[in-house]
Amino acid sequence: MEEMSVGQFITNKFNIRKILLSKGSKVFRIDYLLVSVKSIVPADPNLILVVTDKTGQMLGCLHKDAIATYRNSISPGSTILLCDISVYVPAGHNPYLLITGCNIKHIFDGIFRSTNVP
Repeated sequence: MEEMSVGQFITNKFNIRKILLSKGSKVFRIDYLLVSVKSIVPADPNLILVVTDKTGQMLGCLHKDAIATYRNSISPGSTILLCDISVYVPAGHNPYLLITGCNIKHIFDGIFRSTNVP
C-alpha cells in the first residue's frame, strides 16, 4: 500500500471536484479542505477568493470578521487548511465556500512558511 502525506489524504477525501458534483443540498459542511488561493476580489464588506486544489477551482467568500485577522496572511499563492467549512449551493449556480475565522486552521504563504493561527 502506498503511503501518502496528510495533505494528500485530505485532498483525496475532501476536494473541490466532489463539492462541485454535489447536488441537492442547499447548505452542507465539509470536514476539511486544503486549497491554494489563486486570486482575491474585493466584494465589500467581504472578499471573494478563487481557490484551487488538484481537482478543480471554486469561489469562497471570506467573511468580513476574518478579513481583519487574516488580511496580511492570505494572498494569491498562499495555501489554507480549512476545517468544518460550510458550502452554499444557490439554485442554478455553482457552490461556494462560506469562510469564517473559525474555519481557518492553518495558512502557508506562497513559499510554504507557516502562519500561526489562533
